[in-house]
Amino acid sequence: MPSQTALNDLSAPIEAALPSSEGRWRMLFAILLGSALTLSLRGYQFGLSNHTLYLLEAVKKTWPDLYVHDWYLNNTLQYHLIFTEITHGLMRMGWEKPAFLIAYLLVLVLFHLAWLKIVRQLGGSVRTYLLSVVLFYFSAGGTGLGSFQFIQDGAFVPSNVANVAMLWGIYFWIAGRSGWAAGALALAAVWHINHAVIAMLLWGYLFVLGLRRPDVRKLVVGGIVIGLCSLVNLIPAFNAKLHAGAPVPLDQFVNLYVKLRHPHHYAPLSWPIALWISFLWPVLPAAWIAIRQIRLRRRPWVETTKIAGFFILLLPVGLVGAGIWFVSETLVQIVVWRFSIYVQLLACVAVAYLLCDAGVVARVTARWTVIGVVVAAGVLMAILAVQAPHAHGQLARAGGFVRDNAWPLAMFLALCALAVLYDIGGRWNATANLLASMVLIGLVSFVWSRDALGLNLLPRDDPDYIAMCHWARDHTPRDAVFLVPPSEQAFRLEARRAIVVNFKGIPQMSAEMATWRDRLRDILQMPDLMRLPEPFDRTLEAIDQRYESRGDEHLIAVARRYDARYIIVGHRMGGAHDGQLIHAAESGRYFLYDLDALAGQPDQDRP
Repeated sequence: MPSQTALNDLSAPIEAALPSSEGRWRMLFAILLGSALTLSLRGYQFGLSNHTLYLLEAVKKTWPDLYVHDWYLNNTLQYHLIFTEITHGLMRMGWEKPAFLIAYLLVLVLFHLAWLKIVRQLGGSVRTYLLSVVLFYFSAGGTGLGSFQFIQDGAFVPSNVANVAMLWGIYFWIAGRSGWAAGALALAAVWHINHAVIAMLLWGYLFVLGLRRPDVRKLVVGGIVIGLCSLVNLIPAFNAKLHAGAPVPLDQFVNLYVKLRHPHHYAPLSWPIALWISFLWPVLPAAWIAIRQIRLRRRPWVETTKIAGFFILLLPVGLVGAGIWFVSETLVQIVVWRFSIYVQLLACVAVAYLLCDAGVVARVTARWTVIGVVVAAGVLMAILAVQAPHAHGQLARAGGFVRDNAWPLAMFLALCALAVLYDIGGRWNATANLLASMVLIGLVSFVWSRDALGLNLLPRDDPDYIAMCHWARDHTPRDAVFLVPPSEQAFRLEARRAIVVNFKGIPQMSAEMATWRDRLRDILQMPDLMRLPEPFDRTLEAIDQRYESRGDEHLIAVARRYDARYIIVGHRMGGAHDGQLIHAAESGRYFLYDLDALAGQPDQDRP
């Protein structure tokens, strides 16, 4: 057992005895290091993944003559209202790309600042915060149930702003600042409709538990503010639901929306066991140390446990009502799994406190245990990378993933080692921390400039296809409609033209889903879309193969049925057809045909 002197040393934050300026520099360096750890895995991107959907409404508002014949943008609910308005304003000034980068970095730093403040409220040190960051990102890269993350997509998207705002709300509540907590939760509710629902439920839960608090009036006022801000998202969604027409039957909605399009988000019985383990492993030790701290009547731990309990209670509701059985379309759309990230983060904070500050584990033992885990992970990744060409099945896929992401994984491990080794025992002064921060920023900037940050997790359209999109943007009428391979994701955004349908752009409301389903069925000549394989990358591959194997006459007939003048295919259309080849990719992988047999004229006034 550690000596009493050692226990006292562990339980008291050492930086409290340091000069305030030196302590601030250490906290700044810690936040930069934590942010760099997130960047190493998430990276940054603009115009990819969910941006190919989320940016479209802003583009349409900025240039109203675009997408005039696109069914998806004109007949489905576009629900990121605040994000759309801000993006629209930035697009009018041509500032969207630099502004998104600045906003992303700001959200990232605010995320880690809130994280550090929660740790400090619980009595942890800077070292505790850094260890919790390492533990969190060793848990499936910080991925919660449903494959949700605090910094989703490595981009400035509404959910990331809402995630961080809600984390600040949690911090303010733990700190006893209920007014600020309500404001942060209200901000989360404005930015994302899922957070609007959960923020109201969380505040109601805290209100019931806090009826005996002397500031119950603040709780009432806070609830009113959160409710009003939630209406910004809830009223348009409710109105759209009322006027959307007859929904598809619930079983069809579940098959299309949950099992076919989003099993990684909504179908818990299909998730890999490794995801469940990475989420569950810190829960029991976190519960043990929380109970111990509650018995000592430490208020921040009591409040943190209440909040963690709320998010934990959401999970069986989602599992039973929108996982094992599907009882409601609305319950599916609330996406309670999105909020498992708060349980995971708070549990990792508690485990880090257990290792660093609770006096249960000697400091040296804790440090070398985590160092051993980091080293073992590095050795395992190296073995997988070397053996990948000679392996088969899942082992080959794992090895291929490591080889494809060697740079970001190597940087992640190096930063983890630096975080674990970081010593707050007085050896570094403010100048050393300043220099270390500058070196860290320089290293991240260098790796970022080489496009080596961020894991490559999702399939993307290849550069030749993007070049085809840009040619179509420059040489076709702005109101044109295109039949494109339904496996593609970027045409609407990159070409700024309407399409018949793609797999990614599924509507959110079941009443709007029949159009998406029928268009895919017609193009692929596949009455039962549930025959498509999973997961997402295999689904896209199968869709692409199916599309390319359809006869030219069939594709032309489908294009004309949906008033599409242009067709993009991955082969030359031979035989008797009434289209004219107007452009081919340099690689010969994509061909653009004009069914009116008219070469497109340059559109000088393109956006």
